Amino acid sequence: MERGSFFDKLISLIYPDTCPYCGKIIDSGKTKCNECEKDIKCIFSVRKILGEVVCVSPYRYSGRVRTAIRKFKFRRYKRYSWNFAMEIVKSIEARFPDKKFSAVTYVPLHKYRKNDRGYNQSRLLAAEIGRKLDIPVQEFLRKIKNNSPQHRLKNLKDRVQNVKGVYEAVCRGENRDGTVILCDDIVTSGSTLVECVKMLKKAGFKDILCVTVANTVREVNENK
Repeated sequence: MERGSFFDKLISLIYPDTCPYCGKIIDSGKTKCNECEKDIKCIFSVRKILGEVVCVSPYRYSGRVRTAIRKFKFRRYKRYSWNFAMEIVKSIEARFPDKKFSAVTYVPLHKYRKNDRGYNQSRLLAAEIGRKLDIPVQEFLRKIKNNSPQHRLKNLKDRVQNVKGVYEAVCRGENRDGTVILCDDIVTSGSTLVECVKMLKKAGFKDILCVTVANTVREVNENK
């Protein structure tokens, strides 16, 4: 498995890589076992987020994918970041084979929630994407309000209102060339990504591509 640090490589030797979806040991460099490779297909969906900004996701948020993401997000299965990020990169390369990217950033967590969880799962994904695409990982956004978790809100109006004014850009991008990748774990209503994109555009970033591991919406533009 392509790991970024000596410590990561050492951990992989001590603890063999396992399939995120069933737990079986897998060969180095594989993102899932042979059985799950057959059963869990990448849909490479594209979903409109804001204006011309789209979100690319390799998976639909259901079944074993949903279970694996929840382990990654809430139960400290941080090693899954590589498996998920490699599938995201495949989605990017399938949809935009000739596009040049200047940096990858991520949806931030408020400091209280990050301290409670111990890590930002979107930051971990961004780090692996950055390594694979050979682009810098940069903190372009900051969360300034500790709002309620989006997954606890079922109503679309509540979700939209819940993220209003909770993010701000921490740098300016008027002269930045290329496309900036904005990374998160899943896209549900899209409210979080919309708000983050607004802040990036306000800061001067012209071209943004959103990416997530999974998409909750069934009616997406697939296989095109």
